[in-house]
Amino acid sequence: MTTAQTRKTPKDDTAPAATISSYLETLSAQHEKFAESMKESRARAHRIAEEMTEALLAGQRDMLGIARQIVGNPTDMGANSKAMMELATAAQERSLSLGKFVYTEQAQVGAEVRKFWETSFATPPSFMPSMPAMPNWFPKFQ
Repeated sequence: MTTAQTRKTPKDDTAPAATISSYLETLSAQHEKFAESMKESRARAHRIAEEMTEALLAGQRDMLGIARQIVGNPTDMGANSKAMMELATAAQERSLSLGKFVYTEQAQVGAEVRKFWETSFATPPSFMPSMPAMPNWFPKFQ
């Protein structure tokens, strides 16, 4: 082999560097998306925790209130029963509201994760080898 045959041209040296640079830019863009999704997930977890804490505290307040009412007038069965039914209804409303909130958050995160992974694993066109046009082997039917 001669020296002329083994040397690479400057164009050959820059092609891999350009591809790697493009790849690193894509990785950087995906990193930014990932960092943003992590920030959103922390905010979502905080919202869910706050909602659950508020529901828990409201239930405890209601239980303390009904306990005070029963201790204050233990012989008034009608008023105590009515208060217990109202308390049970309020607890059901809270639990349904919390369930709806968590379900909505879960549905949103599912859509966001699906979108994130679809865009994260998409291969940029610059990484695809150029393919020659394929001949049309099948005749067009009319």
